[in-house]
Amino acid sequence: MTRTGEGSKKSGININGKQKGICSTPKVTIIVLNWNGRNLLKKCLDSVIKTNYPNFEVIVVDNASNDGSQSIIEKHYANVRLIENMKNIGYAGGNNVAIKCTEGDYVVLLNNDTIVYRDWISELIKIASTDYRIGILGCKVYVMGTNIIQHAGCELSFISKPFFTRSLEEDRGQYNEVSDVDYISGEAMMIKRDVFDKVGLLDLDYFAYWEDVDFCYRTRKAGYRIVYVPKSIIEHKISASWEKRPLEAKILGEKNRILFILKNLPYHRIIGLPILEIIHLSKRLVEGLSQMILARNPHVQAAVLGLSEKASTSMRLRVILDWPVALLYAYLWNIRFLRRTLSRRLKNEIKSTT
Repeated sequence: MTRTGEGSKKSGININGKQKGICSTPKVTIIVLNWNGRNLLKKCLDSVIKTNYPNFEVIVVDNASNDGSQSIIEKHYANVRLIENMKNIGYAGGNNVAIKCTEGDYVVLLNNDTIVYRDWISELIKIASTDYRIGILGCKVYVMGTNIIQHAGCELSFISKPFFTRSLEEDRGQYNEVSDVDYISGEAMMIKRDVFDKVGLLDLDYFAYWEDVDFCYRTRKAGYRIVYVPKSIIEHKISASWEKRPLEAKILGEKNRILFILKNLPYHRIIGLPILEIIHLSKRLVEGLSQMILARNPHVQAAVLGLSEKASTSMRLRVILDWPVALLYAYLWNIRFLRRTLSRRLKNEIKSTT
């Protein structure tokens, strides 16, 4: 066990007892991020340790939980390494601490509100080994306990289609092919070791939400492929860490969406940001009214939220009402820190060309 704000340089314990260099299969380090997820964490780890792959280790990094999560590791998972941060430093910060402690050929970032299927790692490695240019791989992600696809890789656009596609659809086999995608959602993503050497770690400016989009964007820009692997399957309980704080989650999501645009889009498109935002607001309004008020595919939306159809509609109405507050905060925050954001962007661009 390590208590730290910075992390340790030592490797975690290999859960199958393999010595480094003996097994010819790449070593995989699975990092499970946790914050006050005691009940979720046990289910996640119970599935992870049954992974059908001969060379992996498991590290749990805890962001200063106060619900006794740490005791679960100490009592029930002797071969799982625990890193305890002294405060909640978010998705990016917590994972970065653990990444610095690993020596695996591949690193998997996994949320604590997931359960994994036995062959999930084997299927990812099978595809990763086909092309050295593959830098990040992702799974088919089901909404917990359903056949509804939460993510099947993601495509990212700012005008021509919704921000994220290939999500929240019943599985009819429409995403059963290995394919290149724009980004892999952060609840489960496998990253090749040398990507960190070339691209760096997760961006701490995001704290939570959009850091996975940003990391994949930078990885693709560096020349790597981002690949979706449909035979690698997990289930995910959506927004388990944020379900009691929906407005805060919306604020972070909108703030970081705009931050991502400012950090990554070409400058000539940033000048047109007000127009992009008008389009975005229009999409939010139209999609919100059609899907939430009129309850298009109500059984799918209720399953995603884990509620009855009536309660689902009520909650989604609240979500619509939260958007104006979230957007106002997002605009004000990004205006306040605009100079800093663009300054950091310029420094990164200079660094990448030298």
